[in-house]
Amino acid sequence: MEKENKPCFTKARNWIMLMILVWGFVFLSVSGPAIAQESEETEESLIHWSFANQFGTGIYEISEDKTLYILRVQPRFHLDLTPDRADPSRHIYLELGVPVSVGTHRFKLGDVFQGDYPERVRQFALGAAVGLEVPVSSRWRIRPHVHFGWGTLLGEEEEKSWMYGGDFMSRFQVEMGTSDLFIINILGWYGHSSTIGDPENITAFKNALEARIPLGKLKFKGNPLYLKPHIANFWYLKEIEYLFHPEKDPLNIGSIWEIAIAVGGKEKTRLWLFNLDRVGFAVDFGDGHWGFKVVFSSLFYK
Repeated sequence: MEKENKPCFTKARNWIMLMILVWGFVFLSVSGPAIAQESEETEESLIHWSFANQFGTGIYEISEDKTLYILRVQPRFHLDLTPDRADPSRHIYLELGVPVSVGTHRFKLGDVFQGDYPERVRQFALGAAVGLEVPVSSRWRIRPHVHFGWGTLLGEEEEKSWMYGGDFMSRFQVEMGTSDLFIINILGWYGHSSTIGDPENITAFKNALEARIPLGKLKFKGNPLYLKPHIANFWYLKEIEYLFHPEKDPLNIGSIWEIAIAVGGKEKTRLWLFNLDRVGFAVDFGDGHWGFKVVFSSLFYK
């Protein structure tokens, strides 16, 4: 009798977890901005250039007359700690990352079409990241992730900064026929200690729904292709000023929505040092602002 009841118990447990996570997503998405506004830490502050190693490629306003255009890449290396387990969903993975970001400023993207290019690099940062992907069940995985690094701002005001932070990520999978829905929740904390100014930190909550939908018989190098859209909400306990794209004023960010569309294989595609899970684009938007970025991975692996 115990063996017959076990599948029913497992299914009930999964549905209970699903309802908890869905309601958690809705609650945080709706109440997050209100909580952020009521926080004692809502003083406006310009985002520091060193946060690029956590936030990624973008355009960062660091003072009234300085804007940094930053490109960030992160080669990743994965190690399967349980290769003998037959069920892939039960494997534990160790991830090592090397986030690198470079940037320039006083430069407009439109100048490229006129043959004008940045004169030299104005920012450089190098870091290390360690993550551990652990299965809680066949459908639920968690991923603690820590990162640290060092960077420097070159030029008239030479500045050096230590960067540090961490994320605790959760992903719950729901099968929907041949498609899958993933509920992702992330709690992140990022900080820096610079030779100029006081140490600073940001706490972020991220909640997302991702899908994986098969694209019929379409394949790339024998790898079945899937449509991989997502919708996400990010909010911060401390409002920050961040510039998404040129020709716009800095934005006071308490909450951001993001919608993305991407295509990727069933397995990751190896490209030199990178394992690409997907290729697509995302649009960020909020109160009076919007931004655009390229997507190469699930939010669970940011």
